[in-house]
Amino acid sequence: LDLASGFYQVEMETSDGSIPKTAFNVENGHYEFLRMPMGLKNSPSTFQRVMDNVLKELQNTVCLVYLDDIIVFSASLQEHMVNLGKVFQKLRESNFKIQMDKSEFLKLETPYLGHIISGEGIKPNPDKIAAIQKYPIPKTTKEIKSFLGLLGYYRRFIPDLSKITKPMTSMLKKGVKIKLTPEYVQSFEHCKTLLTNDPILQYPDFSKEFILTTDASNIALGAVLSQGTIGADKPVAYASRTLNDSEINYSTIEKELLAIVWATKYFRPYLFGRKFKIVTDHKPLQWLVNIKEPNSRL
Repeated sequence: LDLASGFYQVEMETSDGSIPKTAFNVENGHYEFLRMPMGLKNSPSTFQRVMDNVLKELQNTVCLVYLDDIIVFSASLQEHMVNLGKVFQKLRESNFKIQMDKSEFLKLETPYLGHIISGEGIKPNPDKIAAIQKYPIPKTTKEIKSFLGLLGYYRRFIPDLSKITKPMTSMLKKGVKIKLTPEYVQSFEHCKTLLTNDPILQYPDFSKEFILTTDASNIALGAVLSQGTIGADKPVAYASRTLNDSEINYSTIEKELLAIVWATKYFRPYLFGRKFKIVTDHKPLQWLVNIKEPNSRL
């Protein structure tokens, strides 16, 4: 659901002196906004707070709302009709109006915030993937940052992204001249193919146990959060990062343990206060609990 000119549906407060602050002059007179204007620094956060308050009884159980975009979800058609009615009633009570030509109803999947949402899970929007695939090879620092920013928006869909992009990110160091080396070009071309296999992530089920699988290489850490039976588990999200200069000098066991600690912190919103399994292919870590005198880092 898309609200019609959402910001303009919120009335300005008349008692706190806000209205005069929106004043502007044009040739035929002096005007002030009586509705919340677009472009003010606090308009987005204020509008989000208003929508959260309007739909607070339905948030996360019937719908999700981000600014003027509302997505209503249900397990069946019958339930969906009921849920739509609940959302419409809340919007009606607050006098919010929907823009019908930008709203979609009874869809099995729908684009939302750069993703495709469906009953199967969540995947990147093909239009955004096409933009990545058509991106020309970056030749300046600004272009590298722009490309990595575009790709980074979907980093949770891509295993070992930091490791793959290392030849590109190394060019961002101060004083490093950008050179189109074979490693750089290969990294860029690889990046453009990362999302072509239509990756899909399942929704987290907080009633079930999570599995955290970690790994470490000489230059990066990687992790995947998943659910299901080990070996047949389905990914919820991927994460990765490169090692800094001091971490590169760690021993193998220290790097593998660092991967576990970092990944646990990274996925803290999913794991905090819950029992979960850690999977690693580094068997020496199993004996860590038996080490009598580990070094200070371990």
